[in-house]
Amino acid sequence: MISEYHTHHLSPTTFIKRTYVLKYMNRREYLASTSLFVGGVAGCAEDPTTQQSTTESESTPDPTPFELVGVDAPEEVEIGQSVSYAFEIRNTAEQEQVFETDIRTRLGEHSDWGIANTWTERMPAGETRLLESEPFTANYMGDFAVDIAALDERITIVFSNANLEYGYNFDIWNGATVSVVDVEFANQIGSYVPENGQFARAYVSATNASNEVVNLPAPQDFSVLVGNSEYEPLNIQEGDFYEGGEVQPEILREGFVTFEVGDNVAIEDIVVVWSITQPDGSVSAYWTEDGERE
Repeated sequence: MISEYHTHHLSPTTFIKRTYVLKYMNRREYLASTSLFVGGVAGCAEDPTTQQSTTESESTPDPTPFELVGVDAPEEVEIGQSVSYAFEIRNTAEQEQVFETDIRTRLGEHSDWGIANTWTERMPAGETRLLESEPFTANYMGDFAVDIAALDERITIVFSNANLEYGYNFDIWNGATVSVVDVEFANQIGSYVPENGQFARAYVSATNASNEVVNLPAPQDFSVLVGNSEYEPLNIQEGDFYEGGEVQPEILREGFVTFEVGDNVAIEDIVVVWSITQPDGSVSAYWTEDGERE
């Protein structure tokens, strides 16, 4: 049996797409365990001033225990990758009970919480339910927090920078895609020669994959890392240079972004970075020969 719940849109600052599906499943191995007891406490019958409340409490069911069996969620994922999480709850009472909780989420500690869903479920005695999210991703880096209000339980998933091999696309929140296809070296570009070292030229390809006019990444948003040193792009507009800028749907722009690095630098030493900061958050994508950074 599968119960689907309506999706409540989050605040615009989170930029997360998700739905929630409640599934009856066998118990899996989980990471955490805790308990919650929900309900009122009976008054003291010995005190005549509390006799009325005591009488009322006698008709109230016993406090209802719900146990959080555990949580399954990754600690960290790269931005742009899909992720999901799940938590399992058991009704440890001897009779059917109703469990209800809000699921709140936020991306970044300075953003507002948004109610992603409200879960209400009748649970027979001793039965377990698994609440599992659909796969989702974040548009910005940061700590994505999920708060299970009734259980006072919080999950945190860290969205970190993307690490890609040359030629792989990174999908940007505005509908554009960008890739660093390759890096080549040169000792002269038109009339330009390096002052001290060699030119490293990152071939960038960016496309407006949306149905609207968007801005493609700008050349100045790229940089190159070599060890502990960072190099900014040179303003060389000769030959096949990359421009970026505002474009119509399906428009492709590609070309070289040029940097000056040391004579002994090889392609395996280089990390090409695209990084941008917006009011809603920051994004960084790293390209290397093997998609790994030491």
